Amino acid sequence: MRLPRRADGRPLIKVCCVRDEEDADRALAGGADLLGLVGRMPSGPGPIDDVTIARVARHVADRAIAILLTSERTPDAIAAHVDRTGVRAVQIVDTPSPDALVALRAMLPSLVLVPVIHVQDARDVDVARALDETGAADAILLDSGRPSAAIPELGGTGRVHDWSLSAAIVRACRAPVLLAGGLRPDNVGDALAQVRPAGFDVCSGLRTTDGALVPERLARFAAAIV
Repeated sequence: MRLPRRADGRPLIKVCCVRDEEDADRALAGGADLLGLVGRMPSGPGPIDDVTIARVARHVADRAIAILLTSERTPDAIAAHVDRTGVRAVQIVDTPSPDALVALRAMLPSLVLVPVIHVQDARDVDVARALDETGAADAILLDSGRPSAAIPELGGTGRVHDWSLSAAIVRACRAPVLLAGGLRPDNVGDALAQVRPAGFDVCSGLRTTDGALVPERLARFAAAIV
């Protein structure tokens, strides 16, 4: 399985931090192409339990790809998390090594695999290239976490990273690149112009402080990348 492509050529929109079936329905009605379901994390917004993840994934199965966000690090643990939740796609938020990604692909040949790179400096272009060269990644997602922090940040920070590095990664990789990190309706147009990713991943930029999705923000976000 691979990520879908829009017939109109517009970048994909992945709405993350989906909380339940109602939230998923609102996101899809507003133009989301992909849904992010956040598993247990050391920090950050939006985690839900595995039972809820499985339920939401079933609820949208005939309409969209629901992507599990896992903080598990080994291929065996990631595969077990996928099995518990019954998803068709997994976002590996703690950047795997190329060997681990290849091993996971061998274990789960039909799963959509999306490794995450938390863009911090120019070395991350080489990290992306190495993952891309394995041929095991269906997409690569660029975020703004700090995995080495005392309490690891693996997403949901609301921070923008250096988009010039993200643009270099897009140019270096054959796999589609999704951009995350501090995106909002008022800056996603600039992100599109500078980075030219295959899609965008957004959580806090579309939600209230208590995590509720704001349909008007999603509509403005989608309009900004037409």
